[in-house]
Amino acid sequence: MANETAPAEPLPRGTTATFLAVTFGWSWSVGAACWAAGGYGSSIDVGHVVWGFVFMLGPAIGALVATRRMPWPRRREVLGLTSPRAAWLPAAWLIPFALIVAATLGSALLPGVRLRWPSEGLVAMMRELSTAEKAEKLAAWPAPLLSLGMLTQAVTGALFNVPFMLSEELGWRGLLWSSWRPLGFWPGALATGVVWGVWHAPLIALGHNYPGMPVRGPVLMVVFCVLLTPPLHRVREGGGSVWHAALFHGTVNGTAMLGWLSLVAPDWRGRGITGLAGFAVLLGAVGATAWERRRWPPGDRPGGEPSAGAPTGA
Repeated sequence: MANETAPAEPLPRGTTATFLAVTFGWSWSVGAACWAAGGYGSSIDVGHVVWGFVFMLGPAIGALVATRRMPWPRRREVLGLTSPRAAWLPAAWLIPFALIVAATLGSALLPGVRLRWPSEGLVAMMRELSTAEKAEKLAAWPAPLLSLGMLTQAVTGALFNVPFMLSEELGWRGLLWSSWRPLGFWPGALATGVVWGVWHAPLIALGHNYPGMPVRGPVLMVVFCVLLTPPLHRVREGGGSVWHAALFHGTVNGTAMLGWLSLVAPDWRGRGITGLAGFAVLLGAVGATAWERRRWPPGDRPGGEPSAGAPTGA
């Protein structure tokens, strides 16, 4: 069976190396500039968001540069900009949401960690940002009502995150997916997870996700990315396009903050999806992915979903 989600022929020599060089060159240069400008500081502000967004353009720029000489039909195929299989769109949305919920509840079981209304976490964060007046206005709202609004915004906001997540996913689940797919599902997922995690290093050292942990934080981010990649790749594989990966990634980003705001934790271990409970939940998701692929090999599924090991014309 021909693999409908992988390119029909190997990528030109040097494509992957060009992608990685441009991606890391762009993003790590932005990270260096951010550090020279004073870094993130200890709180989330507009500058934090702007620096982060510019940093995360690296994979998209790398993918576009590496495929610049390809004719559009081929380029579209390599980058995963194909028509998505609609049946997998709910999975791309619900699976990451379930992972965040499970990690948040699991974190609450750890010593010294407790749950709170997400709105309480938002008010506390705004007070740290020296916006006390706005914080007090929010605090006047009933916590359950405001938290429900935050949940609704986080879940629906994942859809609006999709175009922004293409800044990363055109690279990781677009070009790199096409390049390393012949390795097989698990080797490709492991390699992508490691590279994806290492790429984050400057951002993490500056305080993103693991604030105050410039050395251990990047290592933990690699672990997080390696564990998250198999279920993300499974959705990408089943959906047949980079759009599914962007929706999955956007849902993680959109709801992870809600999980963090719902927890009072003494350190990173209790920080939801990026903490110890999150790693345990993601490890379970890796196991579920392995079981699901073994129970229903892709080539044997109804609807013609292609096999991960199908020939690519090499």
